Amino acid sequence: MLARLAAEPAHQNVVFIHNHPGEAMTEIFRNGCSGKTMGPAVMHVAAKTGMSVEPLGERSLYLVTSAQFGGKGVPLSEGVMRGLRVARTERFALFCVDKQIECIQQEYVLGQLKSRNADEIIWEKTQEVLTPYF
Repeated sequence: MLARLAAEPAHQNVVFIHNHPGEAMTEIFRNGCSGKTMGPAVMHVAAKTGMSVEPLGERSLYLVTSAQFGGKGVPLSEGVMRGLRVARTERFALFCVDKQIECIQQEYVLGQLKSRNADEIIWEKTQEVLTPYF
């Protein structure tokens, strides 16, 4: 869905970032998305690898302001390269960023999803859910 939004001419000056920092140690995570408490083993691993809300907020602010991802706030530091867009072009500003704030490419996964028409299915479902609010 983000690739589709990024490709629209009306969004040529918009940057989309899929930010995947790993587990976010929030109440939603601790309680599970369905409201069921997660098991102790899962919580133990998450406590070791998850990030608290404060660094996640700082990270998000960096991502939306950094020149690394098309922002105008934080200039590139010496040795830091501009992020690699998912489309590998200057157009369609969509970035997929991992826990280390490195751009990752997901050609195989995205290709598999596209071959199953997932992009259209997700787009249609998003339109269905959001249309009543426009």
